[in-house]
Amino acid sequence: MFGGGLRIEPDLGPGRLVIGGHAGLGRTGSLSRFMFDASLGFEWALTPSFGLGPTLRYAQLASSSSDGTADAKFWSLGIAVTLRPAPPPPRREEPPPPPPPSPPAAKPVPKDSDKDGILDRTTSARTSPSVLIPIRAPRGTAAPRPTATRTA
Repeated sequence: MFGGGLRIEPDLGPGRLVIGGHAGLGRTGSLSRFMFDASLGFEWALTPSFGLGPTLRYAQLASSSSDGTADAKFWSLGIAVTLRPAPPPPRREEPPPPPPPSPPAAKPVPKDSDKDGILDRTTSARTSPSVLIPIRAPRGTAAPRPTATRTA
């Protein structure tokens, strides 16, 4: 037969049910006539690329009025061998995208270690606070005002 067809293969676990049908040009001797067939079978998947199993087929070759005979009809029982291309390799999962960059670090807060109100970067003595040291005046004179000085 020269023609085309359809094949349906529902998966049934260890194998497949195979249902098919074809139609086209059938040749018998020197005559060319319309032919069709239908098949039913089961195929065990021996490997992902190779299947084997029984099949039952009905076919009919149509006759014309000039033939003077009835249509040729026949049944066939056989072993079906199926070859398939190898399945594609499993897809590799893409690695996850890198995490977003972390925000820039906050600028350090200027320090005033000695708590005198003057930042450490402008103070020469960083750990000794300013204190008021009274200066005593000689007796009988007015006492001067205290001034802030830094002690080491």
